[in-house]
Order: sequence, then structure tokens, then C-alpha cells
Amino acid sequence: MKILTGLPELLDLPTSIADDVISHIHQPFDDAEQASQYWQVYSCALVIIEASDESKAWVLMPPSTREQVLYALEYPEYIDAIGQYELSLAITNDEGGGVYLLCHTSIDQTKLKEVLTNANHLNQ
Repeated sequence: MKILTGLPELLDLPTSIADDVISHIHQPFDDAEQASQYWQVYSCALVIIEASDESKAWVLMPPSTREQVLYALEYPEYIDAIGQYELSLAITNDEGGGVYLLCHTSIDQTKLKEVLTNANHLNQ
């Protein structure tokens, strides 16, 4: 699992889909510099959940990230299939900032929601 709070680069992503994910993230912007500035100012993030990640790792996410991932799972603006992954976006603030969730399709998203919800309840 990776949590990226800066604009992702090719080396941050699974090799087979890196170009497609970067293209997707850059789509609303004129260029990479504009995208990078936006990500910095409006607190955007990309959470990558790999097939090899164990549910124990999900619990270790910072509480704010857990909330964002849960929001992305429940209220995505869209979901696109990219290779063996799903890329979803959830807008989390009034300025349009949000979280991208790149989740391997082998991950049981119902279980992911359950684990994150239980972890949130334990931290209250």
C-alpha cells in the first residue's frame, strides 16, 4: 500500500498501468506543472492498494486517509478500469481536491470497507 500526497510520478505506480494513471490524473489540467500545484494547494492524494497488501496494513493508514478511502469507496465521482486495477476519484473539499483510489481488482472492497470502518471505531 502506498499513500502519495504529491502528484504521482511513473516510478510510484505499478509499471503496467503507470502511463494510463498519470494520463488520467493530468486530464483536467493544461500541463503537469499546473496539476502539481493544484495537488499541493488542495491536498489531493493517491492511495494505492495492491493485491499483495494485507488487511493488517489497511488498519495502519492514518485516520484521515482511512476516512478518505472510505469516502472514495462509498461516493466515487467515477470508477475506471485500468488493467487489473480500478481507479476511482472522490472529491473531498469544496475547492475540488480529493483522493484517487487505485485498487487492485483482487481486493475485496466490501472487506476493505469493513476493516477501515472497524479501525475507525477502535480509534474513537
